[in-house]
Amino acid sequence: MIWVRYETVRDRRSNLITIYTKGSINFSVELSGDHEYAYLFYNKDTNQIGISFCEGQCVDSLKISKSTRNNRTISAKAFLVSNGVDFSKIRRFSPVFSEEYSLYVLHEVQNDKA
Repeated sequence: MIWVRYETVRDRRSNLITIYTKGSINFSVELSGDHEYAYLFYNKDTNQIGISFCEGQCVDSLKISKSTRNNRTISAKAFLVSNGVDFSKIRRFSPVFSEEYSLYVLHEVQNDKA
């Protein structure tokens, strides 16, 4: 018999990125590491958001704030509004790193609540 350890919901979702109704983008410190700034991208053809982290403050980069010990936040309301991204409800995304574009592409995760 093989024993499989139970992982709580929080552990399974720690790698997800969340867009909240106030226009903030939240993610775990594991994704951003020690970076304090990020670029946000939007692909109008696929309606996808991309995130790239940069060293130090760069032109047009956005500040990453510490929301909790393990979470980070980007205030992105202007970005979301200018690209017509719906943030009227909380949305969760799975980040997938694109080697081609050197950024994380966000893929929406369907809500698993009934």
